[in-house]
Amino acid sequence: MRYLVALMAFTPLMAAEPGCVTPAGTPCYSVRTAVTTWTLFREGLGDFRRDVSERFFAVRADGSTIAMMGEGEAGPPPPKTLWLASLGQEVAVDEVTRLVRYGAPFAPRREPEYAGDQSCQQAAQTVRRGVPMQLAGVSNRLGVRVVEWQGEVAVGGILRHVRAELAPSLDCACLYSRETERAAGWLPYLIRTRQATWLRLGAPEASLFEIPAGFRAMGTRASR
Repeated sequence: MRYLVALMAFTPLMAAEPGCVTPAGTPCYSVRTAVTTWTLFREGLGDFRRDVSERFFAVRADGSTIAMMGEGEAGPPPPKTLWLASLGQEVAVDEVTRLVRYGAPFAPRREPEYAGDQSCQQAAQTVRRGVPMQLAGVSNRLGVRVVEWQGEVAVGGILRHVRAELAPSLDCACLYSRETERAAGWLPYLIRTRQATWLRLGAPEASLFEIPAGFRAMGTRASR
């Protein structure tokens, strides 16, 4: 995501731009998230593996969204998936292969998924399917109020523990989560952390939603 860095300030939280609200009634925002996965002891006590990736998500005033997942600053430009309100369809853009894929037109729901749920109880149960979550407290992350949830479950001798921080003001977006798995009586063999490192309230950069000219197209572009 090398080119994304130029679009982002060095401060974790940038000030809000007043008046930018989506059709669902939630604030426009952009968020960058680091995902780190440790895999331990799979091939013995000396086996350690660390995988790192970055995710980016943004939503603007007309409801259009963008999602990207890449290997960090050193990696190639990541593919981006857009839902463009002007077309009513999903568009995937890959700058490496210079390919644009147009998906079938669809309209996402216009209501906030977790509207009015200041505890984010419903969203908490989707962080890790099959792990019952319980409210653990309230805190602040990147200048945004979050509610903390955690849960634990044992399945087939494997103990899975999950902790998450969800932001009610951002339709319960997850700004932090940590998941561990361990065999009973052993150290964890899987640790996965997802942490928002940069958050901007307000309209995202317009250039993120542009479809490059000259790319090979697949599928049919919708017209309105």
